Amino acid sequence: MHRARPVVVLLQRNIFLSEQVGILPFPECRVGFFDWLFGRRKTSDEHVDDLLAPQRAMLDIAEHWRAFSPDPASDVYPLETGADNTEVYRRIKRDGVEIRSLTDSKNATMADFANGFLLFTSEFDTYSMVALGNLKKQIDAGRPFEPWAVVVVKPSAGDLLKRKQDSWYAGKLHVLAESWVDLDRIIAGVPFRVQIGADGKVTDIVEGVYCTQIEKVG
Repeated sequence: MHRARPVVVLLQRNIFLSEQVGILPFPECRVGFFDWLFGRRKTSDEHVDDLLAPQRAMLDIAEHWRAFSPDPASDVYPLETGADNTEVYRRIKRDGVEIRSLTDSKNATMADFANGFLLFTSEFDTYSMVALGNLKKQIDAGRPFEPWAVVVVKPSAGDLLKRKQDSWYAGKLHVLAESWVDLDRIIAGVPFRVQIGADGKVTDIVEGVYCTQIEKVG
């Protein structure tokens, strides 16, 4: 029991010296020091809870899916930090795009989707799921949209079709054709919809989570 006293005395001396040189002003820093010393500080779980508090609060709002985005204020889910799709849209408007069906492995061009659209999404983000959900509501209500396709960008390794085989849009799944992988690399955000005219050319590109709302899709 007596052996602990020198430690206490040493701590008292260190605190006293720290006060003299202005390192440990009283009383706030002494309290903080002892909290640190004796373990009365936040656990890693508590720190994580603090970091996630803003996202947790967003789960109660109507647009709760924003809580899962690195940039909740944006209508586009970012795939590349600090970038946008300006160059992607320029190239699609100029050159069109070629995609590959996951159901039969056949390539298709925009001419194959004349008077239709291509919906570009990623595999897991909540914004793409909301856009697909809005589209399904309209299809279930009897609105005809043919022809159309879902183009999944930056897909994870493995069998995408197998992972999505139970989804309502499995038969519409496409990825960019091999000759267009360089475009895939620079896509910075999803979802976005490429509207195609009767001549197989781009008539409009609408980006963001609401790109498939009823007033957005012709």
